Amino acid sequence: VTAEITRELDLPAVLSLIIRRAVELAGAKSGAVYLWDEAAQVLVPQVWHGLGDWIKEIRLRLGEGVSGAAAQRRAGMIVNDYRASPYAQPLFLDQSEVTAVLAEPLLYRDRLLGVITIDNEESGRAFSGEDREVMALFGTHAAIAIQNARLFGQVRAGRERLQLLSRQLVDMQETERRSIARELHDEIGQLLTGIKLLLEMGLGGKAGAARAHMGDALGLINELMERVRDLSLTLRPAMLDDLGLLPALLWHLERYSAQTHVQVHLRQSGMERRFPPEIETAVYRIIQEALTNVARHAGVRDATVRLWADAGTLSLQIEDGGVGFDPGASLAVGTSGGLIGMRERALLLGGSLSVESAPGTGTRLTAELPLARPAEKRKWQR
Repeated sequence: VTAEITRELDLPAVLSLIIRRAVELAGAKSGAVYLWDEAAQVLVPQVWHGLGDWIKEIRLRLGEGVSGAAAQRRAGMIVNDYRASPYAQPLFLDQSEVTAVLAEPLLYRDRLLGVITIDNEESGRAFSGEDREVMALFGTHAAIAIQNARLFGQVRAGRERLQLLSRQLVDMQETERRSIARELHDEIGQLLTGIKLLLEMGLGGKAGAARAHMGDALGLINELMERVRDLSLTLRPAMLDDLGLLPALLWHLERYSAQTHVQVHLRQSGMERRFPPEIETAVYRIIQEALTNVARHAGVRDATVRLWADAGTLSLQIEDGGVGFDPGASLAVGTSGGLIGMRERALLLGGSLSVESAPGTGTRLTAELPLARPAEKRKWQR
């Protein structure tokens, strides 16, 4: 049985196999595997055997029911008079004929993963000490199998995310190239053509006309220089490298508001200093992408950007009161390349990025970036 469950690397399949084999090993009537939800601090039933779907409504805190008590004690326990015991749960009493319960915590390196619970439903049919010993041994291997399946799932999800990001990176590169090509052809190309025509007319005309043509050509050259400057700044503002994050952001926000008519309110604390270059670039790009989304999708005339930094962390928040969206759905179907890109920028620097939004409620994006990883801290300070 141990070999069978440790070969399986799909978590739902592992859990189903565990509960079936646990019931068979003890000759029980029914059972369930609960997994520990660290965030909610409850045990949640994941799979069950011989029980109805009503069990999925159950949530057990530490100490509640036989499963919660076993989890709290970090040790297996038997309750052979379940229906008269203080551990009896009303839903079990109403929906089942359970008379005896054996619960074994699933521990991996002393960390609680969940609980296996098996039940008998015949009066006088009790679990024995031998049953508990078998289930304790089985629970040790089941915990390892669950942890292996989780790790495999994380690796697989990471590989799929990497593939998705690779595809999106190619798409983004092509989009950027199309944009630059269009700018070069439609704007800069036309200006160069105009300059060429004016110079040809000036060379072939009279002195007075030539001077006028030269003046017009000079005006087009000035406009061309401005377009090239704008294109360069769009790709990467030099002031981000020369002056730092705050001056570059102030310039970007002013330019953004002029172009989109969305007023941005900047609130900052502790930002009047330089940060590691990769941090400054990441924060600038995250804010740039988030504000682009505000202009395209939020349907608002104002937004708020907050920045604050202490000795170890730089945090940022972009908030709007617009139409909102479902972040989970967008990430699940891979339609939000910008959101995925922002999150990956934060993750690559050891930070985090979260999005709070729902249709009709606006959007709040929050990111936290460590200013120096432990191994790099001394190097950066040097």
